[in-house]
Amino acid sequence: MDWGLGHASRDIYLIHKLKEKGYNIIIGADNLPLALLRKEFPELPWIKFPSFTLRYSKQTPLALKIFFNLPEILISILREHQKLKQVIQRHNIDFVISDNRFGLWNRKTKSIYITHQINIKFPKVLSTFEYPAYLIHKAIIRRYGLCWIPDEETESNLSGELSHKYPLPSNAVFIGVMSRFLLKVNSKSNNPPYEIVVILSGPEPQRTILEEKILGQLQQLNKKSLVVRGKPGIKTISNEWGRITKVSHLSPEDLKFHILHSDFVICRSGYSIIMDLVVLGKPALIIPTPGQTEQEYLGNYMNSRKLFICMEQGQLDIKKGLEKLKKLKSPTIKHNTTLLEKQLENLETVI
Repeated sequence: MDWGLGHASRDIYLIHKLKEKGYNIIIGADNLPLALLRKEFPELPWIKFPSFTLRYSKQTPLALKIFFNLPEILISILREHQKLKQVIQRHNIDFVISDNRFGLWNRKTKSIYITHQINIKFPKVLSTFEYPAYLIHKAIIRRYGLCWIPDEETESNLSGELSHKYPLPSNAVFIGVMSRFLLKVNSKSNNPPYEIVVILSGPEPQRTILEEKILGQLQQLNKKSLVVRGKPGIKTISNEWGRITKVSHLSPEDLKFHILHSDFVICRSGYSIIMDLVVLGKPALIIPTPGQTEQEYLGNYMNSRKLFICMEQGQLDIKKGLEKLKKLKSPTIKHNTTLLEKQLENLETVI
């Protein structure tokens, strides 16, 4: 799904696991997610799967943007559904695994849908639409042979109401957290550690708005900082800006090193980066994308559980946020890696 890098980054772990099982894999994605996966898996064939890219607004809530763009979104779903038929025939596909892309199912092929939000969050003023949207999403999920939820069913779950509020579709199973940092890789870097690591991602213009806001405040703090701009399609060049280093992208190994060896992490409250940080046991200052109801919910949910410190972008005060972060314990949550392993061991029979 092309609404940020989170869906692609968590799929890095899944792709590695599928490769270990001996599967031949074709990557299908678009824009920055495709750039990220091609960078991580240069040896794998890929297909550009055009998708509807929603540009966030500075004022309009995301739910309203989706509502007004609904006809275009539906056309995009139909197009990707038709394209999938051609791809299956051309490449003799046995399985299709779709990370939150609604139209990538096919009656003649086994298909799996990945989502952490069975229940799609709406703003309070539109909360009456939440249950009907859940029923529609549930109907879409039933088109697939199986639905994988990257979370756990226990009380220590990370998705909260996103996947634990309403009854699950009959074909849905929990597979535990999915994080690129679950892979056994050496977290080494030729560069010394930084005090603050900032990880940016997500659609424009909000990604750039947050970057500019953070850079201005980091200059005032005068701490050695690394800003990972979340642009894997651009050649990674380090730019020094006072005590701030900016890079377009980092490999999972380098990113893991800098997160673990930093004093503080600042990032969005996207579900995938939350899974990454929980796996590493690293608290962070998390900032929801304005109008992105899922991230706003997750930010408040994580804050209420005292796993992370959440601040709204409009009221962002990094200095105050870091003071609160000092008092926070590591988000140590047990995660069961065997749930996905069991699914992969019997992939031919579970669907």
